[in-house]
Amino acid sequence: MSQLLLALHVLHVEERTLMAVQQEHCADKLLMVAEMLEAASEYLTACRSLSDDQDPIMSRLAYEHLLTLKNQLGQLNRKIDALETDLRRRIIAAREVGRDRSDETRDRAEYRVTHKSKGTRGGTL
Repeated sequence: MSQLLLALHVLHVEERTLMAVQQEHCADKLLMVAEMLEAASEYLTACRSLSDDQDPIMSRLAYEHLLTLKNQLGQLNRKIDALETDLRRRIIAAREVGRDRSDETRDRAEYRVTHKSKGTRGGTL
């Protein structure tokens, strides 16, 4: 378990170093979370092979840790769902802003074409 904590600490330190060098992005943080989850999955696989050799007291302690992990995973799932909703809203809002901008650009181009065809000098709005 201490190796997992050490690995998570190293990832956290690396993340802090990257944040100091470059701008923070949600996608970068999610990539780090994915790497941490992959490492956690590897530890769970290792635990499964070790559990055959443990005494009953350690097996009971491991089982209690699993219950805690399940609770933490539930919390993580709720956070992921909330973030997904927020990101979806941002993407939709950005699309709407993009449509508004493209409509404005098209309107400006039509204005220029209309005024040039009438013999007047085209300008910008």
